[in-house]
Amino acid sequence: MTKSKKSKKSSKPAPKASLQSQWQMDLKPWQQIGIAIVVIIIATVLLYSNLAFKGLTPAGSDVIGSMGKSHLLKQYEQETGEISLWNPAIFGGMPQYHRYGPQSFSLDKIVGLFYSGNSGQVVVHYIVGAVGMFLLLYSLQFGVLVSLFGAFAFLLMPHYNSLWLAGHFSKFRAIMYMPWVVMAFYHFITTRRLLYALLLALAFSLQIRTQHYQIIFYTALVLLAIGVWPIIKLIKEKNFKALGQALGLLALAGVFTILSVYQPLFVMKEYTPYSTRGGNPVHIEQVDQSAVTAKGVSFEYATKWSLSPRELLTLVIPNYFGGQSQIKYTGDAVPQLKGQRIPGYWGDMPFTSSTDYIGVALFVFMLLGIYGYRDDWRVRSLAIFSSLGILLGFGRHFPPFYKLFFYTIPYFSKFRIPTMILMAIFFVFVLLAAFGIRYLIERAKDDPRAVRVVAIIAGIMLILIVSPMVLKALGVLSFSQPQDAQMFNPKVLPLLQTARFDLAKMDAIRTFGFTLLVFGIIFSLIRGWLPKSLSLLLLIGVMILDNALVNTRFFDQLVPTETLEARLFQNSQVDNYLLNAQKKSPEPFRVMGVGQLFNNNDLAYYNQCIGGYDAAKMQTIQDLIDNNLYHGPNPQFPINWSMVNFMNGQFVVSEMALPGDNLKLVYRDERQKQFLYENPDACTRAFLVGQAETISDPAELLRRINDPTFNPKQTALLNTELPVAIAPPDSMSFARETKYTPNKIEVEAKTNTQCLMVMSEVYYPKGWKALVDGKETPIYKTNHILRSIVLPAGEHKIEFIFHPQTYFTGKWIASLSNIILLLSIVGIGYVSMRTTKNEE
Repeated sequence: MTKSKKSKKSSKPAPKASLQSQWQMDLKPWQQIGIAIVVIIIATVLLYSNLAFKGLTPAGSDVIGSMGKSHLLKQYEQETGEISLWNPAIFGGMPQYHRYGPQSFSLDKIVGLFYSGNSGQVVVHYIVGAVGMFLLLYSLQFGVLVSLFGAFAFLLMPHYNSLWLAGHFSKFRAIMYMPWVVMAFYHFITTRRLLYALLLALAFSLQIRTQHYQIIFYTALVLLAIGVWPIIKLIKEKNFKALGQALGLLALAGVFTILSVYQPLFVMKEYTPYSTRGGNPVHIEQVDQSAVTAKGVSFEYATKWSLSPRELLTLVIPNYFGGQSQIKYTGDAVPQLKGQRIPGYWGDMPFTSSTDYIGVALFVFMLLGIYGYRDDWRVRSLAIFSSLGILLGFGRHFPPFYKLFFYTIPYFSKFRIPTMILMAIFFVFVLLAAFGIRYLIERAKDDPRAVRVVAIIAGIMLILIVSPMVLKALGVLSFSQPQDAQMFNPKVLPLLQTARFDLAKMDAIRTFGFTLLVFGIIFSLIRGWLPKSLSLLLLIGVMILDNALVNTRFFDQLVPTETLEARLFQNSQVDNYLLNAQKKSPEPFRVMGVGQLFNNNDLAYYNQCIGGYDAAKMQTIQDLIDNNLYHGPNPQFPINWSMVNFMNGQFVVSEMALPGDNLKLVYRDERQKQFLYENPDACTRAFLVGQAETISDPAELLRRINDPTFNPKQTALLNTELPVAIAPPDSMSFARETKYTPNKIEVEAKTNTQCLMVMSEVYYPKGWKALVDGKETPIYKTNHILRSIVLPAGEHKIEFIFHPQTYFTGKWIASLSNIILLLSIVGIGYVSMRTTKNEE
């Protein structure tokens, strides 16, 4: 291959329209790549200097929530050096082992050595993604400058800011690994070489270990789009040997990928059926049939954040629909709102913190690429993927297409947010835009319709730019959502509508300015008015300026890293009371927040809680929340105290005074407006029960919990029959938790009868084992969410140990597989380089 290139070069000079400029040809490929990577690193650090140098960090809801629910775990790990596999802080306890990234030797652990904290994570992975996009385009023979254009277009996609600002770091990392996966797959499918199959396994395993399976799925769809035509071509040519070779190597890559991601992939697979993503909810009233049929979340829940067809206009005008739900208003049309954060978004989603803007240059060149290289199988495949992807992103706005995936594709029903497919579409747009630049440089001069096509695209841009003003004048756009009338004062709503229109108009004018610049560069390329290298540099500069200015709109949400945690989780008076109570209490207790306090992780920073927030909590606690928590007998305050009691809810925190004789007000924080109540009826962590009711139907069992006659201190509700008889113990019998750690619990007990010892700890069959005096005993699911064991008469020492074998086995398998994979790549790569050098 190298020889043929040299022969061609010696016989005929390179055409002037080549993508490689003269200065690039004077450099060796490795020098070009090295210089470009240095440029990308420096530019990334400068563009995101707020994160790299100024000590600022994202403080979105998921960042705060993660701090709240993980603080106790970090404390334990710092004190003992032991990793916490169980999280006691939220929902009465839930598995933690499935949340960890690679705990074994892997390439991404090496990447992690280059940063600490969320800010460093963002900057380093931006570099990883931009370098990957550059190398992908360069390997496709686009040249240094076009590849740099693609790298910066990918780097500066404004939507990404909303991901890491909110704390969606796994999603962000998965996107940044996408170019590497596609690059390895493309070269494998076109060459069918073992080296590229192994590189594909390495790249795909990096992405899978981020654990954002929706982005991984969309990446797989991109690979499918790229791989279909080469496979069809082999079949049409009846080259079954090559087809078998390709499929065999692909299977080998798949095996290596699965083994090298055994942890965390199979750990997550083990947990999912027990989570809210498992599609096993219990309802005592109306059942959501779509969730049951699809074995995941319900169709309505899954498609709340669907892409409205009209919101595609935000691709070129960022604030067409008001931008973020909370956005700083900088216009002049409503002076009284200037400088304030307003509810800007008025589109068809419940709310949003992002914008789907891709930039004028990327949009224009994407269209040119589809037209100019419509005869190239790669462009056709990517264009078809983009079209079908947009239809899939429509979600509830185009139900027949989305339901085709929702009900038929395994695990797809566990995904939410159809708009997320835009992440894959934006990646594809960058590839298509590179073809658009190539068209202008290599084909446009010989295409008699080039100027006409460019003029048509310019016309499309002009129509989009003027559309907000025209549609508002025609009364088509209201700049308001239906619910705004209920949310805002009639005098405020018109001001808000005016401000939203002003945001759209300002961005339309802004887009017009960048459109003039981009088309000026395009016509200079067509007419040859400027050197091609200079035109490409100008195009890169315009694109960077365009997207970077939109990106800066997100940066006012950054906060100082050093003070973030201390500021968010300052010890309140209620916190201090509870911390003091923990020191005095002979065994742990749980706290329940009421109202909004139940649904966040603020209380979990210092306490073990009944409530909290986690995107994939256990289904059993969700069942109790949906069916029992607010089904108490008191209509004024319908808390089901039986549930709170058996969940060990010893303290209740509220932002309002609570009725009820069962609660004792122990503290009132005037500054925080919080009331702290003690619940004397709460069960201890371990308690003895002499009666059991067997109810095999989960819905009936939940109804029994709502029955006012149910007393959890006397009766345990089981879903299976006990193999032995039990009897109520006397008043001298007891069970006392003597030691608690996330991975091990110790209890001392004494009973005069054979009875049931109920633990106010969440039942999870994968990993927990119970030992009575050193002998393992069965654990029974109790009260739908707790665990219990049969305890013979006498004095006993009981241990509950959490040791999920999948996690520990997975670490060993993944480590060994990663080592073999990396050594194989290095060895085969070395042999390949030596062979190529000898041939030259």
